Amino acid sequence: MKKLKLKTLLILLLAISFSISAQNKLLVGGSGWGQVAILDKTSGEIEWSHQLDKGTECNDAEMTREGNILIGYKKGAKLITKDQEVLWDFKAELEQELFTATQLPNGNYFLAACAHPARFITLNKKGKKISEQNF
Repeated sequence: MKKLKLKTLLILLLAISFSISAQNKLLVGGSGWGQVAILDKTSGEIEWSHQLDKGTECNDAEMTREGNILIGYKKGAKLITKDQEVLWDFKAELEQELFTATQLPNGNYFLAACAHPARFITLNKKGKKISEQNF
């Protein structure tokens, strides 16, 4: 029984150390900074960056399961590859500000826009609107 517990503990420790080493990158962006970047947490070096258009404000950024970068910016959301290819760019309506962009478990995308009324928007994998709710 003790050998089994020790073996389980060793496997768990290896899994934890693997997952910690796999998480040594950080995707960053923010208001007032003209880019979205991937930083190496250990060295602090920028490994990849995407320059935002002048006047664009990044409100949200995440790496998708496919390895692309989803950026929610003041006037929309876009999905880009690490090779800087824009896969789609969804524009918010006038007088709306987009604050949230995230990939849903089914591969579609959820956006939240602040305005009167506020909107929740769902996009398909190609960035086309498939539903919208106003609040």
